[in-house]
Amino acid sequence: MSSKFIVLAILALTSSAWATCDHPYYPAAVGMSCTYLNIVAGSNLETITRVVSADAQSYVAETATATSNTKEKIKCQPDGGLIKATYITMFEPNGQSAKGQFVTDSGVTIPAPQLWVIGTQWTYTTKSKFVTNYEAQSVVETDSTETVYSKIVGSELISTPAGQFPALKVTQTTQSKSTVVRNRLSTTSNETLTATFWYVRGIGVVKTSGQDYTFLLTKFVKV
Repeated sequence: MSSKFIVLAILALTSSAWATCDHPYYPAAVGMSCTYLNIVAGSNLETITRVVSADAQSYVAETATATSNTKEKIKCQPDGGLIKATYITMFEPNGQSAKGQFVTDSGVTIPAPQLWVIGTQWTYTTKSKFVTNYEAQSVVETDSTETVYSKIVGSELISTPAGQFPALKVTQTTQSKSTVVRNRLSTTSNETLTATFWYVRGIGVVKTSGQDYTFLLTKFVKV
């Protein structure tokens, strides 16, 4: 999966999954939602992420913008850690749709609650296949490998339109290699991206800053 598809997910769970999936830095219940303002290239775009379904082992988070709708399935680990993608689907009104299947993975995207202290580092690696369908053609991306390196580097007081919060600051470096097949022609690309996330206990992500985007929390709805 390309890192350009940034999906900010809020956890979801049923009562039977609460003890496993209720992460203090990703609190969740079906119906909870976060609204973000995406500041990119001088335009303000609203993104709403909410949980649409859950069971004892996983949940599905939906992220909607004015031009696209994305669903992502996330697995909950026994120790409370999370793996944030076993598949992902995306739909846009111009006739484009995409579906990704993660073939293998290792590590976690969100570590166990007891590890949320300054200095903690973790790595997550995925191998995936992603298929995008257009109205007149299809693009098949295969042999995609992505490794994400994360570290809790400090704590900060963050101001957002939703309020001011004490947050843990997490830096992230993503290295990806993808082979894309389009009309029987293939190209291979390598990419390294960096981003910073601010997590607040009891809410989740309140700010994300990347190389060409910034997400700021504007509204948090807790069920």
